[in-house]
Order: sequence, then structure tokens, then C-alpha cells
Amino acid sequence: MVDHRASYAQLALVAVGGGLLVAGGTWLASRKRKAALQKPHKQAWLLIVNLTFPNLKERDKFLPIFAELAKSVAAKERGVLAYELSIADNDPLKIVIFERYVAKHPHYDPMHRSSEAYKTFQSQVLDQVEVASKDGQSYIEQDIGYM
Repeated sequence: MVDHRASYAQLALVAVGGGLLVAGGTWLASRKRKAALQKPHKQAWLLIVNLTFPNLKERDKFLPIFAELAKSVAAKERGVLAYELSIADNDPLKIVIFERYVAKHPHYDPMHRSSEAYKTFQSQVLDQVEVASKDGQSYIEQDIGYM
């Protein structure tokens, strides 16, 4: 006769352990959420740039140029909290670039604007890409809500 008690005990331990993992994961997720809600950077500075391209070919030339800049920003520029490009869901010719910095000075100006990666980006876009329209607006967060 086979004694299954040991197997049942092991299954019970696995079930309890799994429950602890789930509970621990939930606890950890709630801690991360609370940390995210408690912004470490008060009144961050934002720049939102809107671009419209005359056609998809021009937009698609722009994307890899921006990707190189974004990679450099992530690797080398301290004080940049977010640097993201999005394409409009109702118009693929429209792009928004969302830039979020600890502060405008010195992180955006002069640090970001004087970086070699930014200068290369500007030069490549001017030489290689036709942009139909461009506008932007900067903002100071008021620390109401969360991001």
C-alpha cells in the first residue's frame, strides 16, 4: 500500500506557498502604486511637441531618427523622467512627443538641447524629413493627480 500522506503534505505546502506568492505579489504591486502616487519630483517641467507629416513616407523616415535620439536620452541624460513618441489613433500622420524633465534648467536647457545626439537629430530631420507642421507647448506640473 502506498502512503500518500507525504504527497498531500507537499501539495498543501505548495498551495500555501503559492497563496503567499500571490499575496506577496499583490502587496508589492500596491507598494509600487503608492510609490508612484508619491511623486519624488515636484513640479516637473513638460514639453509637448506636435508634428504633422504630409504622408506616411515622411513620418516613417522620422521614426528611426527619433528612436536614436530617444535611446541616447535614456542612456546619457540625467533628469529626464519621460521621453515618448505617440502616433494619433485617428490620424497616422500626427505625432506627439511627450518630454518630461525634473526641471527645465539645467535638464532641458542647456543639457538636452546642447547634446550631440540632439544636434544630430535636428540636422537629420532638417535634411531628410518633410514636416507639414510643428508646434509645441511647455508646462509645469501642479502635482494634482498622478503620472
